[in-house]
Formats: sequence, C-alpha cells, structure tokens
Amino acid sequence: MKLLELQDQLKARLREAARELFDIELEQIAAEVPPRIELGDLAFPIAFELAKQIKQKTGEKRAPRSIAEAIKTSLEAMDAVTRVEVAGAGYLNVFFDRTNLLKGISATATTDEIVSDKLELVERRKLMVEHTSINPNKAAHIGHVRNSVIGDTFVRILQAAGNRVEVQNYIDNTGVQVADVVIGFMYIEKMTLDEIKALDESLPAERSFDYYCWDLYTRVGQFYREGGANGEPNPERLTLRNDVLHAIEAGNNPTAALADYVATRNVEQILDTTERLGIRYDLLARESEILHLHFW
Repeated sequence: MKLLELQDQLKARLREAARELFDIELEQIAAEVPPRIELGDLAFPIAFELAKQIKQKTGEKRAPRSIAEAIKTSLEAMDAVTRVEVAGAGYLNVFFDRTNLLKGISATATTDEIVSDKLELVERRKLMVEHTSINPNKAAHIGHVRNSVIGDTFVRILQAAGNRVEVQNYIDNTGVQVADVVIGFMYIEKMTLDEIKALDESLPAERSFDYYCWDLYTRVGQFYREGGANGEPNPERLTLRNDVLHAIEAGNNPTAALADYVATRNVEQILDTTERLGIRYDLLARESEILHLHFW
C-alpha cells in the first residue's frame, strides 16, 4: 500500500466516524506531518473542526480532546495502524505499523517509487517561516540584516529539501517605535501628512526617508526628557505617546493615516534593502490589519 493511499484511507475512516458518532459530514480533513518522529507519522486536527461544527449544529460545547478520544478507536482498528495517541488539546497522532507497511510497499514497489511516494506526501504540506520583522520606524541596521540572512538561509534549506515554504514578514506598524516617530513628526517637526509626503519626495537618494526617520527617532528620546525632573521623562509628553498609540490602534483618523504612511514608506525602504540581498517574502502581515479585523 502506498503512503498516500493509506492517508486517504485514514481520512475516509475519519469521515465515517464523524458521520456515525456526531452526524456530521466533513468534506475536507487536514493532515499534518508531526515535527518529530516520536509524535507519530501523521497528525489530524479533526477534533477542533468537529467541536466547532457540533456547537453550530446543536449548541453543545464539546472539548476537542474528548472528541478525539471518541474517534481514535476507529483509526486503531486499521491494520496499518499500530496505535493512536491524543495529544495536546485534541490532536490525533497516528503511528503506522511500519514493519507490515514496509513489507507491503517493498513487495510491489521499487526503491525509486518508495522515495517518490514519500516526497509526494511531504510536498502536500506547506511550511511557514516568519523572519526579519523589523520595526517600520527607521532604516534597517546590520543586526536586522543578520536576522534576515538567518531566516532566508533556513527558508532555502527547507526548499532544497523539497518543502513548499511560505515566507512571512510580520510588520508591527502599531507599536511604540512607530508611535515615537509620529510624535517626532507631529510635535518636533510640527508637520502635517501632506508636508511629510512632500519631504519624502524631496529627499536625495543618499538620505532616503528611512534614514531621515532614524535621525528623527533619536531626537524623540530627548524630547520626552525635556521638562522632566532629575533626568526622568516628562509625564505630560509620555501621555502624548499613549494618545498616539490609541489613535493608531483605533484607525480611521488623521494620526493613524500619518502613522500608516510613515510605516509603509519605511517598510518599502527596508524591502529595498533585503532585495539587494536576494531576500523576498510571500506575505507581509501587518499588525494594524490584525487589530482592525478583530483577530485578537
């Protein structure tokens, strides 16, 4: 029996169990390859999907782990499976009967076919690597680039091993660092968004917008300390930071629009830097979108 055939049989048995135990039809069932061999040969997060559908259908709240416990006997009855463990909050970790499985494979397949089949099983999964994640408030420095190179090297190793890899770069465009640069533009430079855009267009190539923001960011620290006692930050000016942070997180206001422009332009400049090293990303996940879509 081929590995992919076995995976399809496992999914069919899971669909049957979901139908018999919970009267739920599952069209798609996800399968994952555990990160370590001691966790099993395949893992199924089916219990989490069933818990959601059971609640939608009956209003009953069932713990995914209890659902997984109810299902696992269906998989353990299969000849190719030696045992099934319920892991974490409700994963079904399947361990193959490797001796019998390999005998069945070797009796009907060549070595090349076995390797090809295993590679096809691995290639069905997609790995995600997140790296770089520079605060978009100024230019990238050598420490940032070091992290980018390490991340990109890891991505290339995974790809060379035959994996499908999605590369993500998390953009923290609502954090304190961005807020501080916004403070610099609004209260030190006293510039509007239109004036910032005009400044950006007028800057020479050797002093791009991200480097301008870097210099401005260093001045903001002194701005916070002005008027403070014994070298401590001025409480009134720290309040400005909190106000700006709240405005950025809320969105749909002039301060948030200014912050978005500043962060986006810095991201573009940072991407120019990584592009020079041949480092690219499939997805830029912006924290502002995560907040405004209420994922948190």
